[in-house]
Amino acid sequence: MIQLLTSYIPEQKPRLEQVVKDTLEAGCTSIQFCWGYSTDLEYFKTAERVKRITEAYGAELIVNNRLDVALAVEADGVHIGQDDMPIEQAVKILPSYMKLGYTIDCLSQLDNNRYEMADTIGVGVIYRTNTKSHRKPLVGLDGLEIIRKATMKEIIAIGGITEFNCDDVFKSGADTVAVIGAIYNSNNIAKTVKSIMDYR
Repeated sequence: MIQLLTSYIPEQKPRLEQVVKDTLEAGCTSIQFCWGYSTDLEYFKTAERVKRITEAYGAELIVNNRLDVALAVEADGVHIGQDDMPIEQAVKILPSYMKLGYTIDCLSQLDNNRYEMADTIGVGVIYRTNTKSHRKPLVGLDGLEIIRKATMKEIIAIGGITEFNCDDVFKSGADTVAVIGAIYNSNNIAKTVKSIMDYR
């Protein structure tokens, strides 16, 4: 499966809704919404617009980091990172119908077993990427394989994934790949999405 992770890049903001529509039109069924460099109000209103699009296509909307926004727009789930609300608190607040995603960005985080409270696990960074600055070391394919062996949870791999390297990512244990740059920078979004989906 492929998930579009909406862009952190300010100059890409005007393209958001069209990129989401094109990606869903091509067969993607999941959007993870993250919207950097914005006010709380802009974040909420943009999430509302994306929610209307995903509903029209029968796709799921996962809100990244912001549990308050996920609840407000009645998203299908929320994904939290290591620096966000503690997962123990998120579990208490989250309605039963909403999925909970949790990030593992280094292997030592396997030791605390917090990921077992999540429905899905985001693993990355797999490959170095220019889309978002990352200060932590790469998890890489080797790390992805280790995490795959540690859990039966759905794994969503992220970080520098394209139609040219996604085969290795899937073979290393990912169930889903989250893609930003490969879609936003594509001259043919439908072709790019279908190329990635062909590997599953």
